[in-house]
Amino acid sequence: MSKPRLLLAGTIGAIAVGTALVAVGFLQPLREPCALQDRAFLSARDVPGFRQILNSDLGQPPFLDRNEQFMATFDGLRSRGFIAEVAFADRYRKYNDARARSLNYPSSSIPIVPLEGPVVQEHSGVLEIYQTNWAFKQQAAADNYLAILRRSESSNEKNGSNSSEVPSRLGDVSFATSSVEGPNDGAHEHVFSIAVRRATNVATVTVRGGSALTFSAAEKVATAAVDLVDSSCGE
Repeated sequence: MSKPRLLLAGTIGAIAVGTALVAVGFLQPLREPCALQDRAFLSARDVPGFRQILNSDLGQPPFLDRNEQFMATFDGLRSRGFIAEVAFADRYRKYNDARARSLNYPSSSIPIVPLEGPVVQEHSGVLEIYQTNWAFKQQAAADNYLAILRRSESSNEKNGSNSSEVPSRLGDVSFATSSVEGPNDGAHEHVFSIAVRRATNVATVTVRGGSALTFSAAEKVATAAVDLVDSSCGE
């Protein structure tokens, strides 16, 4: 069984730590640029049949190597995440809970992710959705963030990762990848991660699901997310 890992789009663990730091006063409270407002994000009504399990923001980028130019143009990020209601069914939770115990994770009302096992084998469509919006003060900084993603993907491919780039034409500039969360055996989720720049903002959308998950299905979710960013920012 594969051990859960951080999301390309959200660096969820770092975001959670950052949120805690905001709460205790070590980071400055987040201003709300248009791309970080509630209306710029997918909600439960946009993804019926899914349960929201993540809503987190961070006032500073979760990078250890923060150069001054990047810090000067970074304006915040926020993430939302959803899991399909079917993953909360008792028969799938039993497998998930046993997996959590085997990995020494505490019990939780939320399944550990990435999902794997029977729920992935028996439900071939979308099972997880994550949206992270990055706000920058300058378009060049947003483009630089996309370049960071591309360099990371190139490094992953060189190191033998099963991830590969997928052509994408969303927004002003976009970058997409396809991968599998472990062996390609039908029990591990297929993943499409799409990053889209619109003006000075970048929306990153990660969609996970069963073996029949298609890029068109993931792109449909990403398009809805980008439309919300555009609406919030008056594009």
